[in-house]
Amino acid sequence: MKAFVLVSGGLDSATVLAMVVKKFGSKNVFAVCVNYGQKAEKEWSCCKKLVDFYKVELLNCDLSEAFKKSTSTVIKSSGLNLIKGDFSEEKSKSHGSPWISSYVPFRNGLMLSFTASLAGSMFPNTDIEIFYGAHKDDGKTGSYYADCTEEFIEAINFAINKGTYGRIFVRVPLKDMVKSEVVKTGLQLGVPFEYTWSCYDGKEKQCGECASCVLRKEAFSKNNAVDPAEYMEQATKIEVVVPETV
Repeated sequence: MKAFVLVSGGLDSATVLAMVVKKFGSKNVFAVCVNYGQKAEKEWSCCKKLVDFYKVELLNCDLSEAFKKSTSTVIKSSGLNLIKGDFSEEKSKSHGSPWISSYVPFRNGLMLSFTASLAGSMFPNTDIEIFYGAHKDDGKTGSYYADCTEEFIEAINFAINKGTYGRIFVRVPLKDMVKSEVVKTGLQLGVPFEYTWSCYDGKEKQCGECASCVLRKEAFSKNNAVDPAEYMEQATKIEVVVPETV
């Protein structure tokens, strides 16, 4: 059995990578890092640090062509500014659109399909599991990211499994966890969160104000844990003592 993990450099995929390496062993795990034209180019260096830490093979992939005309605020070529505040704030400013401004059209579907083709080509006679870090907060009733919902997960797993003669499966180990539970799990596994990047923006430090940054800070706060990220506004950084029980 081989395992492929979509690694974005964020908290969620770092936690999934730790879980998968623990289960399969580093020699059987491959980290897939995707360029999709995102503003947050720091994700790539974080991916490299995580891959080196867990001693798995890194596969860099470029899917940016698919999103060159996207109006998502996280895509560099869109030229649009991120909305400040949490996801509910972003949703309130969607002006009746069924998706929020940071949604990238079918991004996870494309990444998972691409990875299935890549994995099947590399190991044509081997059973394979593909992992990605969607969690409960991402797919809330489909109003945030439709490609993180339970319905999407079931559908894409069915399609990929059928399309690969029953050999490749999609696994989403965080799907029933909220962000604070993801951080708790990562802390228990010893994930090097100092190597992670959550911000949607492409600045030198994490902005601390976009929905992803807000959710990150809240998750560490709920665990009474130190968030090792550097933010543009240091006053917003949460620094509290990690309890021994975590």
